[in-house]
Amino acid sequence: STRVYAESLLMLCSLGAWISAGRLLDVERPASHASESHRSGVALASITGGLLALAWLAKGTGLLLLAGTLAAVLVAAVRSSPTAGWRRGLVRCVLILTAFVAVGSPLLIRNLRRFGSPFYNVNSQLLFVDEYADPAALAAEQTTSEAARGYWATHTVGQMLWREAHGCVWETYILLRSLGPAPLDDGRILFGFPIGLLALLGLLTSPRFPGKLTGVWTLLLWLMFAWYVPIAAGERFLIPLLIPLLLAAAVGMARLLMLVFPEGVPSPETGD
Repeated sequence: STRVYAESLLMLCSLGAWISAGRLLDVERPASHASESHRSGVALASITGGLLALAWLAKGTGLLLLAGTLAAVLVAAVRSSPTAGWRRGLVRCVLILTAFVAVGSPLLIRNLRRFGSPFYNVNSQLLFVDEYADPAALAAEQTTSEAARGYWATHTVGQMLWREAHGCVWETYILLRSLGPAPLDDGRILFGFPIGLLALLGLLTSPRFPGKLTGVWTLLLWLMFAWYVPIAAGERFLIPLLIPLLLAAAVGMARLLMLVFPEGVPSPETGD
């Protein structure tokens, strides 16, 4: 089905972007290799932007991944060099955006000419309703900005905070369940919970693993789709996080073994 193709393409493109962006965050070489570092940074930033555009063409989630990647790249550059980091980070962000616009230009131009917004998405209307409705019918009645103003006018801050908090609980459950083996259905949470703890350990303890990028992606998607829970919920919304978090769990397991066996894992043959 169209959904299967879209989710598969989103997963592949977002994984490629995650790998290239992770490499980009790791491109910090000594001054003697400054030119090599610059060339690598330009290439990786361009690849990252192009892959994020392909992810967006597959599904609107790509925009969240783009925002998270730009934030992670900028923060990493500033933290590596507080004085020159801003300039390097901004240059890389511009390169990512340039590649994104170049690859995504067909849809950007179509949306701008037909709907007046380059990032138009018919499902945006659903962010400002309390239950699912036909998005095409909603779009025919009012614009997204009008829907947003109407929602703010008819809901209190407490109601909106409750919607987000309730959604965060459900999204946490959905995310942890998605990490477990599929045949177990809801029982996957029994495996997903410890895997999630290992992933958290991997994100927090490994300096070379792109933990900042994974963390930012996870936070953005978790908060966004927590708000969306009254409309629709499911693992497909969080699919770009699946492989990065499983890899983080593998890193976490390695770190845990290093803590338990600081002198090395005993050989099964010698017991040493």
